[in-house]
Amino acid sequence: IDNGAAGFVRFGSYLTENDFAGLLTEHGRDLVVHAVIAGGDMTAQCILGLNTLLTDFPPPARVVVWLNEHHGPIEIEGMTFQDMKIYRDNAMRIAGPIRLPRLSTLFLQDFNEMLRRRLTYQEAIDSPAFHIMNKQRLVMIRRAVWQQLETVL
Repeated sequence: IDNGAAGFVRFGSYLTENDFAGLLTEHGRDLVVHAVIAGGDMTAQCILGLNTLLTDFPPPARVVVWLNEHHGPIEIEGMTFQDMKIYRDNAMRIAGPIRLPRLSTLFLQDFNEMLRRRLTYQEAIDSPAFHIMNKQRLVMIRRAVWQQLETVL
């Protein structure tokens, strides 16, 4: 569920208050929470959000951390994510991290067009609106992400 930054705290509180994790466990499901750590000026705020998720959803919930360096490197005071205390203290719970590839102009244009049209990778690849090289670039982006996901899920 991606509810965006505006509703993050309220929605997380709602899920915690209603023991959503327990409900999933009772139904034989595992809770895997996905958190994005954006680079640049947003890194510190994203780390605080990750800390909230780790606190609100204790084990056995696992967390997949998506490292997105589109807006700059993910570092605080020269430390990379894996050097940070939050990672070191929670490494056993973090089923990741997943590094989103930095995209060149053409790749980024195709990816943004897919998002603008609200398509999945497969829908975009199957769409006549995307030409063969656009589709190839989307296949390459998907492959880079999915190969990492296979190792953490």
